[in-house]
Amino acid sequence: IFFHFEAKKLKRVNKSEDLLPLLGMDAVDAVLISESDFIQLKSNTQLPLRILAEANQTFPLPVLVSKDKSRGETVANAIDKMPPALVKELGIDKWELK
Repeated sequence: IFFHFEAKKLKRVNKSEDLLPLLGMDAVDAVLISESDFIQLKSNTQLPLRILAEANQTFPLPVLVSKDKSRGETVANAIDKMPPALVKELGIDKWELK
């Protein structure tokens, strides 16, 4: 799942490899992926990607990843304001900011 905050878009991709070009071109503000997908993504790029927040869940989703801390935090705050049903569908119970 990726977010473009200015355009107010939330979209899904079929393959995590599709996220790297979007992050590299600044076409998205942040991505929501599993921690294992983040490790794989990070190993294939020199972009300064980092985990900004993670959901307090027992299963491996999600972590919020961005190369720009302020843009990622803006997305995290926007997610907190989404309808609870949508937030639950994203696999987020409670954020733990990094």
